[in-house]
Amino acid sequence: MVTTRIITRILLPFISAAILVADAAESSSHLSKYEGKWALKEIWGVDGQLRPIPVSVNGEPFFVTLKEEGDSFDIGVKVINYSWTTITPLSSDTNGDEIKVEAPFFGTRIGLIGEVGDLEKDLLQTYLPQMNFIEIDDDESGGGSSRQLTMSETGDVTDGMRIVMEEVTTTTIEEEEPTSAAQS
Repeated sequence: MVTTRIITRILLPFISAAILVADAAESSSHLSKYEGKWALKEIWGVDGQLRPIPVSVNGEPFFVTLKEEGDSFDIGVKVINYSWTTITPLSSDTNGDEIKVEAPFFGTRIGLIGEVGDLEKDLLQTYLPQMNFIEIDDDESGGGSSRQLTMSETGDVTDGMRIVMEEVTTTTIEEEEPTSAAQS
């Protein structure tokens, strides 16, 4: 009996430390699925209406980058200016993560002119600060394989305010080039 207590007292701190290390590794690895470069695809307003995304000056999509930094993400957005802030995951389930987008965004400040300027202003001041959930959708329909990242206000990826982005890969960029050339 005494031997069991002594062994338990000796081993308990090591077992606790192993559990904490395993939890930290699991938490970090589950966040890494969001890392990468994403092309802005759709923006849906609170009213369920699709917000038009204007064509950029060079015909390329507008990019959002997510980089894991410890227990949070740095998010960078390039429309006219390059802007950034932090996203903090609050909780997780099988469908995605509840998040908090820190506001305001920091970044360069070149004049916001025209439709592209309006997009940047809306994205940074209206849409992104209200996003409370983030989720990845691996779409393998049609024989292809693409990943979409959806940030939403309510956790519903099919209704309400949300931002849909497509993962940027070498194939994605090659597919965009003919469109870009046609728009020049």
